[in-house]
Amino acid sequence: MKRPICIILFTFVFFCIDSTYAINPEREYIRTPATENWNYQQLDIQTSDGFCLNSWIYEANPETDKNTVLILAYPDAGNMSYFVYHSIILAHAGYTVVTFDYRGFGESQDFEIRKELLYYNEFALDLEAVIALFQRDLQIINLEFGECRWVR
Repeated sequence: MKRPICIILFTFVFFCIDSTYAINPEREYIRTPATENWNYQQLDIQTSDGFCLNSWIYEANPETDKNTVLILAYPDAGNMSYFVYHSIILAHAGYTVVTFDYRGFGESQDFEIRKELLYYNEFALDLEAVIALFQRDLQIINLEFGECRWVR
């Protein structure tokens, strides 16, 4: 009888002490396209409400260029540097890949984030600003919670 009570008590205490957050931005980059020797362009993107976002545009492999832009929209934690390898694989396959940091993430402009919230509507404005830059065939890959959605 004591063992189940101890397990329940331990679980309760663990989750009370553990700091779990829905939104967890990171400012420091763990890698860049340059550290992996890939050609890219750093671009500042202005949102409709005046925020400045940092983005990296990975050049498609000229031998396999599909003349298609993929925008990689990552989850609500970390920053775009966690997806450098993903982006290079896609660029090597012939896609121009665009990654960006949401406001308050990476080197994008500061934005007060309450980590216990699930989402900010302003993040949709960030994605809209990135989409507005490209006029050719465009696709969006949303990486979120173990799933991957590819939108044309």
